[in-house]
Amino acid sequence: MKSVGSRVNQYGGGSHVPLDEGAAWVRQGDQSLRYWQGLDSNGAALETHTWYTPHRAAWAGCALDPLRQRIIAVEDRRVAVTQQRLVAIDQTRQQVLAEGADFYGAPAISPNGALMAWVEWSLPDMPWQLSRLTLAAITGDGSLDIIDTFDFGAAVSQPTFTADNALIVMSDHAGWWQPWRVAQDSLHCLSDAPFDHITTPWQLGERQHVGQPGRALPAR
Repeated sequence: MKSVGSRVNQYGGGSHVPLDEGAAWVRQGDQSLRYWQGLDSNGAALETHTWYTPHRAAWAGCALDPLRQRIIAVEDRRVAVTQQRLVAIDQTRQQVLAEGADFYGAPAISPNGALMAWVEWSLPDMPWQLSRLTLAAITGDGSLDIIDTFDFGAAVSQPTFTADNALIVMSDHAGWWQPWRVAQDSLHCLSDAPFDHITTPWQLGERQHVGQPGRALPAR
């Protein structure tokens, strides 16, 4: 029995991620990042290892960076004042990717491994009131080079990339949670149907839409 759970933002979310072989998850007790190797050729379970154990911190909103064999996560640091940042974790080290905002969420990696997007927000706003979308290029050493930060004057949620590496995000700046294709010089609504296409973002790691081959619209 594996105890999976995160203490980030009290609600947690996104505490596990499937890998090509096995899975990684945040262990509820000590908030360490655990890695299970999957099954051997005889169908027996292989060993579970600890990738990283945080010091006075917790992780959530985990996403896989398959090209670099690492996990992207929101880190909640319990220092004098609770601080959040985006980090990358592999079996040998932890790398800080972004910091400075009060809160982070929804990291997403493009299929070609070249781009990363996420949501960030700052007090007194909540993520369903006002948040920003940031797009960055992933450099050779795994760090980030910010391309742009998009502020629609409303809230954004659940960024994702299509198979051709186009960025899609849910935004409620038009009055409903609707899917938008985002580029540096344009913003295109993919469905203007007058209803919410996702629920209000309470937890990290939520995913209520996905691109489908041969279709232009994300599917709920």
